[in-house]
Amino acid sequence: MKKIFALFIACALITSLHAQNTGQAKAATDSFLKTLAATVTKENYKMLGIDSSMNVATLKADKVLPTSLIQLDALKQYQGGDIQPLIIPINRYVCTIIDSRSGKTITMVDLELIKERFVVKGFANAGIAKALAQTEGFVSNKTTSIVRIPSLNFYFAALPAVNGKLQFASLQQSDLLHTRIGEIRDADLFVKLLVSTANTYNGLPW
Repeated sequence: MKKIFALFIACALITSLHAQNTGQAKAATDSFLKTLAATVTKENYKMLGIDSSMNVATLKADKVLPTSLIQLDALKQYQGGDIQPLIIPINRYVCTIIDSRSGKTITMVDLELIKERFVVKGFANAGIAKALAQTEGFVSNKTTSIVRIPSLNFYFAALPAVNGKLQFASLQQSDLLHTRIGEIRDADLFVKLLVSTANTYNGLPW
């Protein structure tokens, strides 16, 4: 009974912390967008993916998700099994940005948690933001984080485990992975397909 109670308290604390982080990250993003509205012009609005420089006022923060990494060296050494040890949490988050009129996802920003304060580092991958909006897991609010493999430029939405196995939703259409956006598989199946590519990669060692 004591263990169950302790687990309940731990879950409650994690939920409370997540809600607090979400609120702070969205507030930082909305503040960033307000500042941006004063600087957007007819010449630079297109980089935001909006229809005109006037439409920046309709943008607002939406979903906040933590970001994790799988580093190249760990991927090269992966031989199957649980991939959780490969996933490294970092103090970075993404916040998707929507058009408040249509609810359409436009782009997202990258945030860093610095001394308990969220700082917007800039715009992130708009294509991944739109892919997030398409994924089955994200629509049903099951996505727990974004997992990146920076060296190979792959992004996945991490979903709760099924039968003890972590699930990934693909955020890119890929011939290498034989997958479409939103396709959900056991995470280890995606990772196994990337090992051979990782072992022939000669770029940045991330």
